Amino acid sequence: MKALNTHSLNPEQLKAATIPCGPVLVFAGAGSGKTRVIVYRIGFLMSKMDFNSNNIIAVTFTNKAADEMKNRVAQLVGTERARKLIVSTFHSLCTRILRKDIHLLNRKNQFIIYDDSDQLGLLRNIAREININNQKFDLKRILYNISSAKNRLQTPAEYQQDVDDGYELATKIMFEKYELMLKRFNALDFDDLLVYTIRLFNDHPDCLQKYQNLFQHILVDEYQDTNELQYLLIKQLGRSHRNVFVVGDDDQSIYGWRGAQPDNLFKFEKDFPGTQVIILDQNYRSTNTILKAANAVIAKNQKRNPKNLWSEKSSGEKIRIFECEDEIKEAECMVDNILQKKILKKLQSSNFAIFYRTNYQSRIIEETLRMRRLPYSLLGGIQFYDRKEVKDIHAYLKFFVNQDDNNNLLRIINYPRRGLGDQTVETLDSFALSKNISIYEAMVSCDGIPALQKATQEKIKQFVELIEKYRKKILKPGLANTLRNFMDEIGLRDELQKECKSPTEFQHRWDNSEEAIHAVEHFELMEGKGIKEYLDRIALFSDIDNDRLSKLERDDTVKLITLHGAKGLEFPHVYIVGLEEDILPHLRSSENDNTMQEERRLFYVGITRAQETLTISFAKTRRKYGKIYYRTPSRFLNEIPDELVLKNAEQEEVSEDDEKMIAKEYLTRIKELLN
Repeated sequence: MKALNTHSLNPEQLKAATIPCGPVLVFAGAGSGKTRVIVYRIGFLMSKMDFNSNNIIAVTFTNKAADEMKNRVAQLVGTERARKLIVSTFHSLCTRILRKDIHLLNRKNQFIIYDDSDQLGLLRNIAREININNQKFDLKRILYNISSAKNRLQTPAEYQQDVDDGYELATKIMFEKYELMLKRFNALDFDDLLVYTIRLFNDHPDCLQKYQNLFQHILVDEYQDTNELQYLLIKQLGRSHRNVFVVGDDDQSIYGWRGAQPDNLFKFEKDFPGTQVIILDQNYRSTNTILKAANAVIAKNQKRNPKNLWSEKSSGEKIRIFECEDEIKEAECMVDNILQKKILKKLQSSNFAIFYRTNYQSRIIEETLRMRRLPYSLLGGIQFYDRKEVKDIHAYLKFFVNQDDNNNLLRIINYPRRGLGDQTVETLDSFALSKNISIYEAMVSCDGIPALQKATQEKIKQFVELIEKYRKKILKPGLANTLRNFMDEIGLRDELQKECKSPTEFQHRWDNSEEAIHAVEHFELMEGKGIKEYLDRIALFSDIDNDRLSKLERDDTVKLITLHGAKGLEFPHVYIVGLEEDILPHLRSSENDNTMQEERRLFYVGITRAQETLTISFAKTRRKYGKIYYRTPSRFLNEIPDELVLKNAEQEEVSEDDEKMIAKEYLTRIKELLN
């Protein structure tokens, strides 16, 4: 067994990592090494207190964070010792529990997990079935209402709607149908994973006790981002032994719109009396100038745990604030500043990041970067698993596993086209409803449906034969090869070629299809598991997971990111654009003080991503819908102390030699552009 070396920890980190058993609340400021503390805490429990790894669970918010944490624990205590350690997201933890015990709630263990796309697809089908106008009602908003109700543990019968609100009336109607369909298709959505686990523990105390005995130590990262259901789950699992160790930062709580409740941090001491509280305020990321600015801004928020970030680094450069004539000049100013730094300091493009409040702000910046021939990556576009060609392949895989899943069946039944159109689907669906069976069971019995013509019945039988041929094969080893053979047999490549408008588009989309097979192959090789586990893995990729971090590490490009997307990242040189009223803070934040405080936290998150320099800009005018609007600088700018700031007129001068070097580089880039 490896000896636990804690010499690299500062006094507060050491105290947190080695504190005796019992409830612990760690307020970890930005860049204070919170992951290191959790890793060493796990190492301490295993090495010094002799807890088995399978009796410790650490919960994170992304799969990437979970993988990184487990790898770091393995480096600390040894791979074999860490092998049975469970580090997972909340949804993965609940999936693990429900796969074993959901039968106690009269549900099948082999459920399918519906992601956002599946949920919206189901709502579209419901809207069509009950004649709700998709154009009039935004289904994403209805889905948000349903999710909010589930987070309050409300059933459709308990959902209270405002009779004067059309959206809430539509939600009430669709919620009931949505739940019935999920049960009929043997599917759970993300909220259900938590709801059913909590219900399982409430209805079956013996089951709860089993998991309380198993998880003798619970560690939770980013506790400020927990929603009501996640908060209740931790309370349930931890109330017996009380060995709950949570780490969070109320100043970085920026997901209120997603149901996150920063108050959960403050309720922890009440939930677990005798909690020991530790504050980590030494920052290892930023210069002291950047930290002083961040401290001054966030101090304006009233409801927070007081902490003052500090660093052993030097003061560094002052923060630059640019006032620009309009959004075009703003983009040129920021990009030219990046180019100047890049040339004079011989820096890579990956040292730079530009943050903005809303996605539309990126367009003019992208255009300017292209004009200056600066490579960039736009983070937050369509992610790999959300692409149509990948979703189509996964729909087949999901249906092979669960033939009750009408939602995915409707996606694949006529893709590639096989002559089973809307009229046929409607006939099958009506028959299935009348017999209380799935659509696939109706297809198997299609001979007994008089409304179907003989030619259509033959096409249905061919589809059923195809599914039956592969649904057993797909459960055996060699999944990737089986999937390749299946794609060849159904003519997926030819169908994709017909859909695409150009050879380039086809190649790009076919490459994505091939990559989907590679992902299956890699999972099977590395994990030694099959299709069911693979589908769980991809369904549980959260929207903050995606592939953004691997892309960041791979590309030598300037990064364009929303402020929400920037959380957890860091860059030597950070640029924040659009510091204007109604942009940052957002127009909606004027509604109440809580949302205004969240906007300030969002700005704070942006500031604390910067390691060496921070540059901020705002425009005096912006063009919108063909009109010019005058802008007001953000109130947050006035919260940064003057002595930390360099404004337009105070920018340092560039030497004559440097000017020549910059001019030469510009000329080269212009020639490239013209060519």
